[in-house]
Amino acid sequence: MIVALSLLVALQQVLLDRIVANVDGVAITQTDLNAAIALGVIQEPALERLVERQLVLAEVARFAPPDPPAAAIDTEVAAMTARAGGRLAAVMDATGVDETRIREMARDTLRIQAYAAQRFGPAGLGSPETAQWLKDLRGRAKVTIRN
Repeated sequence: MIVALSLLVALQQVLLDRIVANVDGVAITQTDLNAAIALGVIQEPALERLVERQLVLAEVARFAPPDPPAAAIDTEVAAMTARAGGRLAAVMDATGVDETRIREMARDTLRIQAYAAQRFGPAGLGSPETAQWLKDLRGRAKVTIRN
């Protein structure tokens, strides 16, 4: 009886999410990736961009720039939700991302932009020197991509 019950429980296990990468101990899940793509937070190659985003966020946290104003976060949230368009409700349902998490993602985007502008000037992360900087960040970090 106990063996049969154990087998039944094992057969009913459902994969809730899958870790696609780990960046210095921070797990990036398939759900994180799907939400970031749907909200236009990252571009292709999506997983690489999300890993880079995590590396940059770790740098941002080290230097702790001031939080962006609420109005700027509101504007970024509006842009993100506009990119999702009519799929927003479905994206939120499928990924479990709620309005609070969208605001956090918007805040992180603005903090990255502010840090990059301070460090690299108006071009921000689009400057020529950022490719080498990102490569150096990745070289110092422990990054594991899972297929």
